[in-house]
Amino acid sequence: MPGSGTPGRTTPRSATGRFVDRTKLHHVGFTGETFSVTGPSITPRPPQGHPLTVLRGDDPDALPVAARFADVVRVAADSVAAAAESRERVRAAVAAAGRDPERVAVLLDVETLLGTGAGERLRVLDTLVPAGTASGPATLRHVGDAGELAELLRDAAEEGAADGFVLAPLVLPSGVEEIVDDLLPALGDVWVRAPYDRTLRGRFGLTRPENRYAAG
Repeated sequence: MPGSGTPGRTTPRSATGRFVDRTKLHHVGFTGETFSVTGPSITPRPPQGHPLTVLRGDDPDALPVAARFADVVRVAADSVAAAAESRERVRAAVAAAGRDPERVAVLLDVETLLGTGAGERLRVLDTLVPAGTASGPATLRHVGDAGELAELLRDAAEEGAADGFVLAPLVLPSGVEEIVDDLLPALGDVWVRAPYDRTLRGRFGLTRPENRYAAG
């Protein structure tokens, strides 16, 4: 990849001055339905080891797959208590798959509609839903004050309901603005860290995975 020095050159990646150590190349050797790849991969291993693998863990058929492969598992639940049960199911499945549950984060989906008049806004939105279409909550939902939502999230985390949350605003783009302008300040600096202080994996509190090619 381009270096920061002389144009047209690359920056060495090791003390030897070599960009690639040919003794450590790993051949891709992939053959798929629409394309194939031969030859070695010369891309250095990224700081995170590999990108996070995020899978859903709600469905019984999906849970074993998530337990085996996921770094992050998303779940839906209609209450904090139900979320805690879902998290325990995920952690038990991860342990049964021979992995450390502490190395897998469980995120709870939370639907949000914040601000003054949020309840009335939701009623208006419900009138716009076509007849016969489900409009009820798909997971835990909070409609109303951002400070109350902040308390709900803190309590849910303390009660072991989730390691984090996926906020799903019911209205776009104003719902995102409500989260940024109202919810994040209510959560405070302990929960909301600077956005670029570490890798995404580090922000989840997950360790860098072992290199599968490293000598045993």
